[in-house]
Amino acid sequence: MDKETAAKLEGMMLGSRMLLQSVADFVRESVPEQDRHAIALKIGTAMAELLDISWMIYGQHPGLNPYQEEERLAAERRGNSSSGENKT
Repeated sequence: MDKETAAKLEGMMLGSRMLLQSVADFVRESVPEQDRHAIALKIGTAMAELLDISWMIYGQHPGLNPYQEEERLAAERRGNSSSGENKT
């Protein structure tokens, strides 16, 4: 997919995850405890599926990954380069 389409799709995925987070917050605050777990589990599953789409997009267009710098810093802290190779 071209970068423009990927960027639009990623924006939609991000917006959808943010909306689902709002739903999860509402459920946590408003739904009776006996029903809360089942609903929260479904919301979490939906969020994970949307995130999988985002990771597919980042694989094709790494520059769209908002976590790219965080991943690079984490790799450096582990003693790896950003390409995953050990520094020795």
